[in-house]
Amino acid sequence: MKTVRLRPHLGILFVLAVGLPSAALVVIAVRSIAGEEAVLEKRLERTLGAELDHVVTLVADAMADAQEELGRAAPADTGIRGRASLTAWKASSDLVGVPFLLTADDRLVEPAGSRELSAEEQAFLYYNEEFLAGSVQTLVYLNVGVAYLSEILAAITSDAGGAAAAAELASPAGAVSDASRAAAAPEVKDLVAADAAAGGAALGEGASAAADAEKIVASRSLAAAQAAPAAGQAAPAAAMKAAPAAATNAAVTAPSEEKREAAAAPSTARASAAPASAQAQADQDQVVQEAVSRFKEDESVRKRVLELAKSEGATPVERNVQPQSTAPADDAPAAGKPGKASEQPSIFVTRQRTFKEIQADASGGLVPRLVQDGLELLFWVRTADGGTAGCLVNLSRLSERLVALLPDPFTGERILTVLDEAAEPLLTPPDGRVLDWQRPFAALELHESLPRWEVASYLADPGLFASQVRLRTSLLWLLVAILVASIGGGGAFVFLGLGHELRAAQQRTTFVANVSHELKTPLTSIRMFAEMLRDGRQADPDRRQRYLDLMVAESGRLARLVNNVLDFSQLEQGRKRYTRRETDLVGLCRGVLDAERPRLELAGFAVGFQAAGESAPVLADEDALRQVLGNLLSNAEKYSTERRDIGVEVGTAEGRPFFRVLDRGIGIAPEHASRIFREFYRVDDSLTARVKGTGLGLSIARRIVRDHGGELSYEPREGGGSAFRAEFPAAGERARRLHRRRGRGEG
Repeated sequence: MKTVRLRPHLGILFVLAVGLPSAALVVIAVRSIAGEEAVLEKRLERTLGAELDHVVTLVADAMADAQEELGRAAPADTGIRGRASLTAWKASSDLVGVPFLLTADDRLVEPAGSRELSAEEQAFLYYNEEFLAGSVQTLVYLNVGVAYLSEILAAITSDAGGAAAAAELASPAGAVSDASRAAAAPEVKDLVAADAAAGGAALGEGASAAADAEKIVASRSLAAAQAAPAAGQAAPAAAMKAAPAAATNAAVTAPSEEKREAAAAPSTARASAAPASAQAQADQDQVVQEAVSRFKEDESVRKRVLELAKSEGATPVERNVQPQSTAPADDAPAAGKPGKASEQPSIFVTRQRTFKEIQADASGGLVPRLVQDGLELLFWVRTADGGTAGCLVNLSRLSERLVALLPDPFTGERILTVLDEAAEPLLTPPDGRVLDWQRPFAALELHESLPRWEVASYLADPGLFASQVRLRTSLLWLLVAILVASIGGGGAFVFLGLGHELRAAQQRTTFVANVSHELKTPLTSIRMFAEMLRDGRQADPDRRQRYLDLMVAESGRLARLVNNVLDFSQLEQGRKRYTRRETDLVGLCRGVLDAERPRLELAGFAVGFQAAGESAPVLADEDALRQVLGNLLSNAEKYSTERRDIGVEVGTAEGRPFFRVLDRGIGIAPEHASRIFREFYRVDDSLTARVKGTGLGLSIARRIVRDHGGELSYEPREGGGSAFRAEFPAAGERARRLHRRRGRGEG
């Protein structure tokens, strides 16, 4: 059958139109869901990272303010007046711990061993006397974003496609006009020259530094980043306000390579020019910050810069903490669970320098020193007589100021604190909870003057983040499932509907052919008998009467066929109307059977009729019930073979009238029994089928019976054949059903 041949094509169409897109959607959805935790974590990391950046900026300003505060009342010389002003200096600021004075010939005159020293002064001399005298070295810290800015740009440019990235890095605020570069270059040259004049060796070789500055200016005023100070820790207090948060302390960045030290070291002359180059300073800040970001994120850039730093004698700094948000993808821990530590690089490198080497590059600043008892922070400034005045900074007071900068440290979502050089928190949660302080969710190094100090953020409830991830993942899975089900279900519905329509079209085609054959058969019989009677070829009166009876029967058969087609159309459109009246089911069935008996007996059928009573009243349309019985008799006639036996039974069961049509035909296989009442359905509907038919008889018969409130059913007949039973409602039930149907306008 054509219907069977069409199914594989429909299946292929379904797979191409629905199956493949659905599979692709599922794959994409699964990949997206698999990365949902990473997306949420990255989003949270960006949010907390922005807060940490803000804190780092506040700390940089606070350190500048502290240096300004310390320098404001510092002794002007190392003589008697200077020693006399130490007490007033200490009283002027709670940041002043142990003050000291160092003469121009590096002789420590205060604290003096000639008087009784306090425990703090003794500890100060124990850890710092030799260092201040220039006999031992200490570690100084350089910010790679400042000291190696040109190398970071060169490394980016040398990568494939890196030129565009370098251009982007060099132009964070947009393209710079040639006029801007021209205006910036003389300023930088002036700054370099001023440094050389004011500080002598402060920039090493001034001409070399100026040449480097001009090269950087040519790519976007980067001279400000190479020739101007990145941080004002080595400059007077006024310079600190203008210095960027990410810049390095000149006192901490002791000279190594002269050109690099020149780029990182500020001076008084440069500080005085800072207000005139505010835009250049802002550009410098942005360039340095982006350079640091490139250094942290790009492994190839980081590797090249660190190799260069090592070749110059610098040592990379190892951080005390490893944020969870930096764990590699393969080892990323589940939210709230500890995972494998990931190496997140420090933005600082260290070199060994003496105090004299640090002093050669600046006129003041802060020098951090990691000693046995922890971090010590020294403030120093040049005096008018060429000596040095300074103090040990009171870290306790400084820590209190830094902690006060934290915006709302404890919230329901995160805990914000500052970690010292031992990764211990300066501020702990009020509920006393103990966290793994070395594994924050996100952290940033705090300041060059506070080495190994970090501002860190922890999830207040790691389980809450995990539950949010699970909830979002579950919702995404649910949405994907609904979407796939919708696509699959809709596709299947379309596929089944298309198949149904194709089958219906095939059935209608077969129906037209079968109707043509069904109409031709009775017409042929009627014409043949009519011609015989017209031509007088049959003189026997009995035979002539029999021919007439056959012509009437065939006419009835023809009328029933036409009525089936017309009734089907009316039933489909809901326009079938019935004229119901009290009808005797026994008499009706007997009359129909008597009309069909001659034809059936001529065809060799034994026709039987049995009634359980004299009458079986039913409220019905007589013509409609005759059509039902005629269709059932025609069906029994068609599908009977050797055993030609047709019977009709009429009776009442539990007050419900019924009639049955029995035959000894071929019967109906169980797999087809539930489908024989469908429109156009035939067990064999091919054009070459032995038994012809329209496939409408049983469908119309059931519709008519149901319209009368009854039911038409099939069951196999014991001993072979089929039994069709039409049952109608009892008198009271008929009235109720009729009332309901009339209320619905069904006739």
